[in-house]
Amino acid sequence: MTYAQPLLQVRDLRVDVGGRHVLKHRLVWVVLAGSSVGLLASTLGRLYASTFWALHDTRTPLRFAVLRVSLSAALGASLAFGAPRLLGLDARLGLAGLTLGSGLAGWLEMLLLRRALNARVGKTGLPASFSLRVWGAALCAAAARSGRSRASTNSEPRSMMTARASVAWLA
Repeated sequence: MTYAQPLLQVRDLRVDVGGRHVLKHRLVWVVLAGSSVGLLASTLGRLYASTFWALHDTRTPLRFAVLRVSLSAALGASLAFGAPRLLGLDARLGLAGLTLGSGLAGWLEMLLLRRALNARVGKTGLPASFSLRVWGAALCAAAARSGRSRASTNSEPRSMMTARASVAWLA
């Protein structure tokens, strides 16, 4: 048995979503897409928190972390339970709301930490051009994935070209 065999087995599972049978990996893709919203913010937030710890200030990151966890719980609950019902979606798709709420709260924590650190040591952060390129590459990759799942197999090369272009744009 190879490592790829269990992945192939999971990929072929089907789940009933709104009266349609959908491959289970699409649900996983939606959850991962929701969590990717806060990936950059969470990474930068950890770097800013470590900077505060190096400055012997543990209270500032703690205050913002408590705010992040509280906001994550509130946003996650409302997006996981309220949004699918409000939009008429299957309740299982609310799982993506949990990851999306956590990602949005991560952005707030990162912005608060950066503002506090900027006041203490001077200007910090990534250049806006880099952030825009990262977001652009992510949107291109999402478009390529979305197009691949909707199109037939003969359009696979076009989605791969879009994915390659997004990686080249990031470089």
